[in-house]
Amino acid sequence: VNIDLAADGLTMQAKGNTLGMFGTLDMTRFSENAFAETHIFYESVSADIDFDYGGDRGIFKLTGGPSVADMSLSGEELVYESSSGDIGVSISGSLLPLPVIEIGLGSGDLDMRLPLRPSDAPEDFGLVFALNDLTVGDAVWNLFDPTGQLPRDPARIALDVSGKGRLLIDIMDPELQTGMDDIPAEIESVNLNSIALSAAGATISGEGALTLDNARMSPLGAGPAVAGGIDLSMIGLDGLLNNLSTMGLLADEQATGIRMMLGLFTRPGDAPDSLVSAIELTEDGQVLANGQRIR
Repeated sequence: VNIDLAADGLTMQAKGNTLGMFGTLDMTRFSENAFAETHIFYESVSADIDFDYGGDRGIFKLTGGPSVADMSLSGEELVYESSSGDIGVSISGSLLPLPVIEIGLGSGDLDMRLPLRPSDAPEDFGLVFALNDLTVGDAVWNLFDPTGQLPRDPARIALDVSGKGRLLIDIMDPELQTGMDDIPAEIESVNLNSIALSAAGATISGEGALTLDNARMSPLGAGPAVAGGIDLSMIGLDGLLNNLSTMGLLADEQATGIRMMLGLFTRPGDAPDSLVSAIELTEDGQVLANGQRIR
């Protein structure tokens, strides 16, 4: 195995009273007065891994542009923000069904805000996740779309969620972490600031907000009562279904079933091949789609 790693313009900074050697977190030092801050930045990064195992050879190459990651930890909350750009991955080898697999990413983001201690009042939480300009090489596309039926535009996946809630236990207590399958918490509100998915010529986007009444069970079943709404917009779905049917990846009856299902909670939009939907959950347990009750 040959490994070659390099990072240009690397900067690392860390301070706090919960840090161990090399800036790593030492949770045995965690307390209400704890704090830690870390910052990592580099201009570019590269990795080349070449291995030969029993006559089977493989090559992995990674390149990346400017990237930054910041973490702030207090006795009350964790805040993490990171972004990276111009990422390229190339994988080849005798074990693969293709000469080379290439993956590219224009930029990526991951931000989190999480409360760490129980509280009487709701606290802010949030998550931002995005993969922008995601591409795969023609060798991968040609496996299932050799005639180029589908648009090969870069894909995008993005989610931005925030809200208010409170923890019911101290999740930083090591004794409580043992055997804990989930985190006891009460969510008061969830804001879907944005959601976006685009690939193969189709785009789905949406936004909305929900409130949860933890003192009352939902008429729809288990869990707290939920009220609010979500607005969705879909462009190019019918064209995508047509292309998948033409390619033989989706049977005609399956495409028809999907269209019928979409017809239950969407209506035509203003643009060609577009659908919109306004989903509303009422306090008495009704589910409405574009003003029509579906449950």
